Amino acid sequence: MCPLSAFLTVGPHVKTDALAMPKEASGPETSLLTTPAWDSLAHMRLVLAVEAHVGRQLTPDEIVSIGSLSDVHVLLTGAP
Repeated sequence: MCPLSAFLTVGPHVKTDALAMPKEASGPETSLLTTPAWDSLAHMRLVLAVEAHVGRQLTPDEIVSIGSLSDVHVLLTGAP
């Protein structure tokens, strides 16, 4: 299982809670620009969920680099 899948299956509620959207309605293409519920608070909830998954705080550069669920994948794997 890829790290993004592992992250998203740690608790399906993580993405749903952070972005306030059903699991079925999102995928790697889900982004800050296409998801009305992805506001600054949802962004921070997603950041906190990623930090809990990786066991460390994200750097400011890492935090601002997250603009889509694909970006989360890149962050977790280091590969585009």
